Amino acid sequence: SSSTPRRDVEHAVEMVCKAQQFWTPPTVKRIKMCVERLLVINIPLPCVTCNVELVHDMQRLCVKCLFESTEVSIRELHSRENWKFPKERGHTALPLLFQNMVLSLLSTVKEVMDL
Repeated sequence: SSSTPRRDVEHAVEMVCKAQQFWTPPTVKRIKMCVERLLVINIPLPCVTCNVELVHDMQRLCVKCLFESTEVSIRELHSRENWKFPKERGHTALPLLFQNMVLSLLSTVKEVMDL
């Protein structure tokens, strides 16, 4: 099969995502800052377009990795349950653990997409 630069970047990012999910937001931010600096020096439009597409692809892949990581964590929640019902809450710890995971995910996704 033939390889394209975009496919190569996607493959590389996905491989690194599998190894470490949370490197991606700071990396996307750094790449976007580099692209913004390139825009200031009046590089040709095709180069600008390519770099803007790179930032968009990195954002998309970062969000994908974040969702996949959170999905795995949510699937593993049952193993963290101790089935104790504290009197003050009336329910187990699972709902709060789930809520914290989802809120953390949403916060990070917002951070990535707002870059």
